[in-house]
Amino acid sequence: MMNLLTCKELTYSMGYKQIFKKLSFSIQPKERILLTGENGSGKSTLLKLLFSSPNRKEFQWNPSPISISYLGHEIGLYSSLSLRQNLDYFGSIYPNRMEIDFEMELLESFGLKKRVNDPVSTFSEGMKRKAGLIRALLAGAELLLLDEPLNGLDANSLPILEKHLETVYGRGSAVVLVTHGLGNFHFPYLRNFHLKDRNLVVTDA
Repeated sequence: MMNLLTCKELTYSMGYKQIFKKLSFSIQPKERILLTGENGSGKSTLLKLLFSSPNRKEFQWNPSPISISYLGHEIGLYSSLSLRQNLDYFGSIYPNRMEIDFEMELLESFGLKKRVNDPVSTFSEGMKRKAGLIRALLAGAELLLLDEPLNGLDANSLPILEKHLETVYGRGSAVVLVTHGLGNFHFPYLRNFHLKDRNLVVTDA
């Protein structure tokens, strides 16, 4: 099987601080990866580079171009627009967007169905986080990048997210999930990428 992504010797610095030194790894189609590491090890930086700089010479994609959906610390929504307007806009960007039935299921299960026509600016922080997750999950992208997706979620929302991620896996998306700890959340990852000393330690689940 050809890799979805092959990264060869990625070196990256921010100011005077070197974050990565000749970082090499691969991601296979449909693979689920848990990305861990201490604070400041570069977890968020790596996801941002994959999403915002996919044409770096160190990244080799198959297929190319590739569709990537990303949820970072920001929810990635326009606060002045309604959730419905946001979902329609971002849905137009992704050619393999998930079906409307899945969208309705997401809105219902995360408790946002009745607020879908309200501006995102009127949402609580927890609701905004759920709205961002809905946006990311609906993309149907070949690669889904989730940076601390459990932050801001109540305990009741964890099994809901588990269920919806199963749907995403079933559609064939590869998933990279960043977390400081899974706790009671079940993420059936195949490999653990652990960032340490500017490089990766890769172990099987």
